Amino acid sequence: MTNATAGPIRATLIDITNCIGCRACQVACKQWNEREGEETELEAELGFQNPATLSAKTYTLIAFHEMENPDKPGGVESAFVMQRCLHCLEPACASACPTTALYRQADGPVTYDVDKCIGCRYCMLACPWDVPTAE
Repeated sequence: MTNATAGPIRATLIDITNCIGCRACQVACKQWNEREGEETELEAELGFQNPATLSAKTYTLIAFHEMENPDKPGGVESAFVMQRCLHCLEPACASACPTTALYRQADGPVTYDVDKCIGCRYCMLACPWDVPTAE
């Protein structure tokens, strides 16, 4: 694989095994990126997860899962999974974008320019992680 950058790459390392589901990272991401909050909706299949998916307003999402485990108190075990853009070295979403609305910065992050987006949704089809979404 070719190196897609000329300098150091920035990354965030998260030990999800220590996650307690407080969603402080979700809130911090919204604040840092100046994203609006989303209205909380009760969706039975999601449990304590809200919002339901990544979106133009939510770049980081902590998904909540409950699994049966007879060895745990109450017979239930909780697990949290962080979902967000993985800032790929060679992002398929940016390669598929005909207007360069999505582009990879030299230091790693894949960024989005709303003014260039034509709404074709090719990025959604190209991303193997289902990160780009449309409202």
